[in-house]
Amino acid sequence: MIARRLARLPELLRFGLVSAGGLGIDAAISLGTTAGFGIPLTLGALIGFSAGALFNYACHELWTFGGAGRASLQRGTVYISIVLATLGVRLATLQLLLMTVDAPPALLFAVSVGLSFTTNYLLSRLLFGTRKQAY
Repeated sequence: MIARRLARLPELLRFGLVSAGGLGIDAAISLGTTAGFGIPLTLGALIGFSAGALFNYACHELWTFGGAGRASLQRGTVYISIVLATLGVRLATLQLLLMTVDAPPALLFAVSVGLSFTTNYLLSRLLFGTRKQAY
């Protein structure tokens, strides 16, 4: 059992690197477009999230989980469903916090990111974790 887990360590490290990169893109664009262009934070979060999600999908398909030629329409469809649900949680949480909490926008953004990451994790485990062999 330990040997099997150790064998998956490189994949886990790639997953972590890609996820951190996607989050960096997401946060930089979300907060940067708001500060640099004066657009509402919710719109910046939509743009940043979308860019980060595209980055993550491409990198996971091409690098994290096995390389070129392994793209799956079924996996992509499930991924898009998870991303849309996660985005909905992110934007709804952020908008609600912006309307009700007097705090720095970056802090409210961070809270919405945390909640949306939790949503993403739970949906991913539910939809991918139980049907690995189907993909």
